[in-house]
Amino acid sequence: HRGGLTRQKYGVGDAVTRIAIPLVQKGLRKFLNLGSGLGHGTKELSKSSLLKNSSIKSSEPFANIEKINRTKGILPDYTDADSIRLVEGINSQDGIVNHMVLNVIKDRVVRDNVVKQIGGLLKKDGIGIITTRDTIKSATKKAHLDGYLIKKDGKFTFQKGFEKDELKNYVQKQLNKTFGKESFE
Repeated sequence: HRGGLTRQKYGVGDAVTRIAIPLVQKGLRKFLNLGSGLGHGTKELSKSSLLKNSSIKSSEPFANIEKINRTKGILPDYTDADSIRLVEGINSQDGIVNHMVLNVIKDRVVRDNVVKQIGGLLKKDGIGIITTRDTIKSATKKAHLDGYLIKKDGKFTFQKGFEKDELKNYVQKQLNKTFGKESFE
């Protein structure tokens, strides 16, 4: 598999442009937004003129239908990995976007499995784009597991910051693959 990682500092619109250009330049047309949350990233990808001739599907195992509808998001096409594999097939995706997902997964085994799922769904020459937070800056952060609990709106949420090389090495280890240096930003 080819690789492609970007890091924090990109909003959804910027990420869509940065994601779409290399995918379209390679003629890739089948994409999956894995961990689509409320569906706003999927909506932005779908609106991109660069991807107008592409198939864009989404997957969110923790879909909150009420919140998705309230925020005018998009319901996911899939809510579990088995459905994706059954309908789409193994190694079926030209591109997979995993935008700001790994950094909020507290359970290391679940996080590992998300990366392995990306590797299993990508075509041999597919491109996976994973964005995460890098350093965690917050006055309310408390160390927890391999990340931090950060207080936001009165509740604590988990955040795992990944430095650039740390994320690259982590993905390579999970997939037992080595990617060329040019594959990582």
